Formats: sequence, structure tokens, C-alpha cells
Amino acid sequence: MLRVFKDIKEANLEAKKILEEARIQAQKIYQDSEKKSSEIYELTYKKILMKAEKEAKELKIKKEKETEKELEKIKIAAEKTAKAIEIKSQKNFEKAVKYGINTIRGGI
Repeated sequence: MLRVFKDIKEANLEAKKILEEARIQAQKIYQDSEKKSSEIYELTYKKILMKAEKEAKELKIKKEKETEKELEKIKIAAEKTAKAIEIKSQKNFEKAVKYGINTIRGGI
């Protein structure tokens, strides 16, 4: 009978040992999964950030090109306006000179 109690006690100790090893293994698995989850989160975050930076850079380049085109249009329009003003000024100057000459001739 003593042998039976001893076997039960040993089996009980072995069961406790197995349970403790299982608990340690489960804890290790949990910690590993937390670490991997954190790594996946960080990797995903970096990928999203890199994608956003790339899109922002592409958008900046696109907007710079659009701005350059718009500025070129404005420059061309300004040059046309300046040329038109110059032509009108020249005509007005010529009219003023003719008027002055005619006034002087008429006054003499």
C-alpha cells in the first residue's frame, strides 16, 4: 500500500512538473507572439510611412511642374501685355511728337 501512495505522489510531482513546463512554454510562446506582433506592427508602420513619404514627394513634384506651367503662362501673358503697352506707348509718343510739331508749325 505504501508503494501505491509513493507512486501516486511521484505521479503527482511529475504532473506538477509537466504543468510547470507547459506554463513556461506557454509564457514563452506568448512573449514570442507579442514580440512578433510588435515587429509586424513596426514593419507595417514603416511601410505605410515610406509609402506616404513617396506619395508626398510625387505630389510635390507634380505640383511644382503644374506651378511652373502656370507661371510660364502668366509670364507669356505678361510679356504680351507689356508688348501691347509698349506698342501703344510708341503710337502715343508718335502722336504727341506730331501734335507738338503741328502746334509749333501752326504757332510760327
